[in-house]
Amino acid sequence: MKTSQQLLSLLLLTGLQAPLLAADNAGGALVTKVQGKVTINGNSRTEPQLPPFYRLRQEDRLELAEGASLQLVILQNGRQENWRGPLRLEMGNAASRCQPAPCQAEIRQLPPAVLSALTRTPNVLNDIRNRSGMVMVRGVGRSEQIQEMNDAYRQLRTQADKDDITPELYLLTRLYQLRQYKEMRKLLEDMKARQPDNPEVIAAQKQFNAQLQDMENRRKARSND
Repeated sequence: MKTSQQLLSLLLLTGLQAPLLAADNAGGALVTKVQGKVTINGNSRTEPQLPPFYRLRQEDRLELAEGASLQLVILQNGRQENWRGPLRLEMGNAASRCQPAPCQAEIRQLPPAVLSALTRTPNVLNDIRNRSGMVMVRGVGRSEQIQEMNDAYRQLRTQADKDDITPELYLLTRLYQLRQYKEMRKLLEDMKARQPDNPEVIAAQKQFNAQLQDMENRRKARSND
């Protein structure tokens, strides 16, 4: 029998900027780490530098300069690829293709539950960056799901490099889904420590902390009335 406990959670005052993606509609790949000069020339847009957490589409073409590195997750099958330049990549449906041959990626297979969460990560980060307010309410915890989430995260963390935040992206998304928002502050700090130059993480942490501070100020103002 599932047990439940009363936990503090956060309720967004504004709606999502975009609907969360369903796992069975996932396609392309999610960029989870990029270092050095990586350019994209694809159907969606051309960029002089590939941004973190970018959603790659099939037939997008990437070029990694000398010394550059790229980590991505194929969202159809959970294939995690780590590439080092110099080389060129073209995104496929189940894997990316590289030139010039021979070239080889470091491959790891992510569990289905982790992949399901990662398909939703870009929209979760977008919501964190763009929401305009929050309020503390009482929520019902899901102890078994939280335990499963924490177990999966610990296993991912033991297998990941120090600067690989794929485990944290999984945990952030699951915390959001389970409305365990109070735990997200420390997690965002950890993500920033692992990738201190990641502009998307910096923006998300800054906005999230600002909203928490605003909520705390309003709580104190009410208690003084």
